[in-house]
Amino acid sequence: MEVLIVTDKNCYNPYPCELAQCISGKLTSGSITVDINEFLESNSHFDIIHIQWIEEIFGWNNFNTEKFSTLLKRIDYWKQKGAAIVCTIHNILPHSIPRDYGFEIYRKVFQKTDLFIHLGEASKKMFQEMYGNALINSGRHVVIPHGLYSTFKKNVDKTRARSYFGINENDFVMLAFGRIRTCEEEKLIFDAYRALESKRKKVIVSNYKFSCNRLSRIIQKTKLAVNKGVIARSGFVKKDMVPYYFAASDIVIIPRIEALNSGNLLLGFFYEKVLTGPDSGVVGEILKKTGNPSFIPGNKSSLSAAVNNALKLAENSNKGHENFIYANKNYNWDKISEMHLKAYESVIKI
Repeated sequence: MEVLIVTDKNCYNPYPCELAQCISGKLTSGSITVDINEFLESNSHFDIIHIQWIEEIFGWNNFNTEKFSTLLKRIDYWKQKGAAIVCTIHNILPHSIPRDYGFEIYRKVFQKTDLFIHLGEASKKMFQEMYGNALINSGRHVVIPHGLYSTFKKNVDKTRARSYFGINENDFVMLAFGRIRTCEEEKLIFDAYRALESKRKKVIVSNYKFSCNRLSRIIQKTKLAVNKGVIARSGFVKKDMVPYYFAASDIVIIPRIEALNSGNLLLGFFYEKVLTGPDSGVVGEILKKTGNPSFIPGNKSSLSAAVNNALKLAENSNKGHENFIYANKNYNWDKISEMHLKAYESVIKI
């Protein structure tokens, strides 16, 4: 079996490379390739073309009519060569492309897809609501959970991590990890911070985007000055710095308003943290399944209850370790890669 996973071969998100490595170890014949250029330029033989993030193929927000046309032509090319097209549904719509245009891009690609991989049952429901029965019935749909990240280091202890951020040992720390995409998500973090019932509370925001607009930037800095316990760091977090953020924290919040999936959920499990996040999509599905508190986006009392329940679990239980045990049993890469192989085999064109 020859498989092409269409994503950046540098794997800034380790998920596809961890998947590829584990599938490769199970192949009795053939090989697995991780690359975008192979998809766009190669004439090699592949049985499976597995697209991860559609918009990543042209640089996330760099789509135009010409590139959209090229994308569809390349998918048609691979199908004519006998490859099955597989899409993992990480998002229902792109984050960085205008909604209507993003919908059209996704819809056209999905019409040509043979196998849809959903990361949870809630994904199939949201997919049907967005794209209708025609696309639900146009290809094979399977549920394969997100694998537990395992290539990050656990080489930083709490004392060292807190020293790096200038946080006291006895502070209670909530982490909002990942890019904050909207003003609503920013507001959610500040609301969660204010709702925490701890006199020694702190919040670390890992990828806080300061506005280019001068007035908006002044407002942001005023917020941070008023909410002195909010520690905002800007820019992408390099892989070797990730352990500092998680080692310094007691709980992790997924600060999304409309969430389908979040890799930070699995990252939190890997680092043995209690998590809270929106009761939305696969995020809400997994939080409920694992007994971690969730909140209704836009509902302050629900948010307050969730973050304070997470606080109590972190201080009075082994919930963080239990999360890791559960994820290591149910989302380990041996199991996840085996599920992918079976799914691939179900659509290979003999």
